[in-house]
Amino acid sequence: MAVGFLSCAKESVQEYHLELESHDCEVAPVKGSYKMTVFGEGSWYVKSDADWCSLYPSVGKDDGRFYINAADWDRGYSRTCKVVVTLQDSTKYEINVTQNGQTPYLSVKDERLSFPSDPTSGIIAVKTNVEWTAEVSGDGPEWLTLREKTEDTQAFNIIGNDDELRRTATVTFRQNGGDLACAVTVIQFPVLDKNRAAIKTIKEALAENDGLIGDNIKVEGYVTSDRTCGNTGESAMYLQDDSGKGLLFEFSDPARNTYSVNDKVGVWLAACEIRKADGVTKISNITDANLVDNTSLSGDGATPVEIGDISAIDQDAMENTLVTLKNVCFTYPFGTLYNSNKETGNDCVTLLRDSKGNNMDLRTMTTFKEKHARLIPSGNCDVTGILMKHDGRLVLRVRSFDDIAESAVPSVWRTVVEWYNIGSWTNTVGGTSWAPKAGAGTFVFGTFGDLKQGWCYDRIDPSQKNSAKNGHHGPQLNHWWDTGSGTGQCWEFSTSTAGCTGDIWMSLYTGSSNDGPKNFVVEWTDSEAVDAVWNKAGSYLCWSWGDTGSDHSNILMNVDMKLAGAQGHQLLRVRLRCADSERAQSNASNPLITTSGSNKLCYVRISERTM
Repeated sequence: MAVGFLSCAKESVQEYHLELESHDCEVAPVKGSYKMTVFGEGSWYVKSDADWCSLYPSVGKDDGRFYINAADWDRGYSRTCKVVVTLQDSTKYEINVTQNGQTPYLSVKDERLSFPSDPTSGIIAVKTNVEWTAEVSGDGPEWLTLREKTEDTQAFNIIGNDDELRRTATVTFRQNGGDLACAVTVIQFPVLDKNRAAIKTIKEALAENDGLIGDNIKVEGYVTSDRTCGNTGESAMYLQDDSGKGLLFEFSDPARNTYSVNDKVGVWLAACEIRKADGVTKISNITDANLVDNTSLSGDGATPVEIGDISAIDQDAMENTLVTLKNVCFTYPFGTLYNSNKETGNDCVTLLRDSKGNNMDLRTMTTFKEKHARLIPSGNCDVTGILMKHDGRLVLRVRSFDDIAESAVPSVWRTVVEWYNIGSWTNTVGGTSWAPKAGAGTFVFGTFGDLKQGWCYDRIDPSQKNSAKNGHHGPQLNHWWDTGSGTGQCWEFSTSTAGCTGDIWMSLYTGSSNDGPKNFVVEWTDSEAVDAVWNKAGSYLCWSWGDTGSDHSNILMNVDMKLAGAQGHQLLRVRLRCADSERAQSNASNPLITTSGSNKLCYVRISERTM
C-alpha cells in the first residue's frame, strides 16, 4: 500500500510515502516476535495500544524495520491489539497484531468432594487457561448454590441435609465458546451423630477404608504439625495417635486450621474421602463440621517413632508419621537448614546419613521461619520430623530447629580426608591443587578449562545474609567436554586408606550451571600408572543451580556414596569423571555442554565406617 501527499515549502514540492510489509501479523504465545519492514521516505514512529505489545525501535526514517514483541501469554485463547505507524505529516497506518493462545486445557483438582449433613461452604479449584462457565445439574440446585468465581476457583454454598439419604450433585465446567468440559461430583451425607461415631485408630481407619468413608467413625490424635512454622503448609494438619501412625488432613479454608502442636483433636470421618493426590495420602476438604474437640485422649502429645535404620522404613506405612531418626549426620555439615543464595520458593534439600550409610532427604521450605536459626551440627544428632511423600518417596520435614538435637552417641564415621573452603573470595584460583582441611591428600583439577572459585550458598554466621564474605567457597571449572576427542575431564583427588578396615564413603557438595555437565561417573584406583585400571563405584546426576524452571534453582546438591573395596590401600585415587556431553538443564534445542558450562565442587569428604 502506498500513500503520498504534497508538502509546500518555498515553492518546492516534497513527496513522502510509506509502504508496510503487512497490515496483519501473528506472534507466538511464548517469545512472540515479528519483524515488520517499512519502505518509504520521511520520518515515522510507531505506537501500540496494549501494554503487552512492545515495539523496537519506536522511531525510524525512510526504509527500515521494527520489531513487534509480545509478552508471554499463558491463556488458551488469542488476544489482539493495534500498532499504529504515523508518518511525519500525521498520516496513520494500522497493523492488526494477534497473539495466539496456548493449547487450551480445563480440569478440576478434585473430581469428587464429600461433606457431612451440616450447612457448609467450599471452593472448587479449577486448572485452566480458558474462560469457563459452571452449572449445577440434577437435584443439586435445590441444596447447592454457586457463588463468586475467579479465573481458577468456584465458590459454593451447601444447605443442611435433613433427609435420611445421601444426596449427590454434579458441578459441570464448560469452556466458553469451546468443547472442553469437566465435572465435580459433590456428595452430602445424611444426618449422622458424630458424637456417636465409633472411634478407630488411624491405622485401623486407613486399613479398613479406601476412598469414600461411609461408616460413622472418627479418629482421635495429637497434632504433630506446626501451622505457624512455615514448613508444613497453612492448610495442613498432621494427626498421630497411639497406634504410631499419622494422617494428613487439609482444611478447605486455611483460616480454620487453628490447632497447635500437641493439641488433642478428634476428626469425624463419616463424610470424608481418603485419597492419593500426587502420591500423597490425605483427607481433604476438612471443615468445622468434621472436628471433635471432646476427645478421650489423656496423654501430652504424640510419641515420635524412633528409627535407627533408614532402610527399614516402610514407605507407605510410615507416611505422614512423626519420627525421630537416631544418630544421623548431615553429609554437608555447614551452613543452615536453607543453603541458597536466593529466596527462590524452592525447597532446600539436605542429605542425612544414618550409622549404616543409608540416606534420607531433609527438605526445608523457603517459608520456614527457623531456616537460618542456627548452624547445623557437624556431628551425630537425633532429628525429629514428619515423614512426607515427595516425588513418590519419603522425605523428612522438621517443625523447628529444636527438632534437631545433638546426640550423646559417638559417631561411627571417621574422617579420612576433607576438603572445603578454598579461602577468601577471588575471581580466579591460583595454582592447580586444593589443600585438605583435615587429613592428608592431594586434589588436582581438570586438564583443560578455566578455573575459578564457586560460592557454596551457605552461611558461616547464621545471623548474616549469605554472601561472598559469609560463606564457604570451592573450585569451579568450565569446558567439561572436549568435542574433538569426545572425552570429558574430571575432578581427581587422592589419599591413603591403608589403615582402614571399614567401608569407605564419599560425600560431595556440588552443582552445575545450566550448560554444565549432568552425568558423572565415580571411579577409583590404587595405581599411580597413567594407564591405571579404574573401578566404577557409582554415578550421579548433577542438577543445575541456574535452572529457574526446576526444583533446584540456586541450590547445590549433596552426593553420598559408598566406594566399595576402597579400604586398605596405601594410595587411593578417586575421580569424578564427566560421562558424556549432556548438559545439566534439560534443553531440547541445545542439549550439549558448552565450553563455558561449569561445575563447582564445594566439599569433598572421605570417611570410614568404624563398626
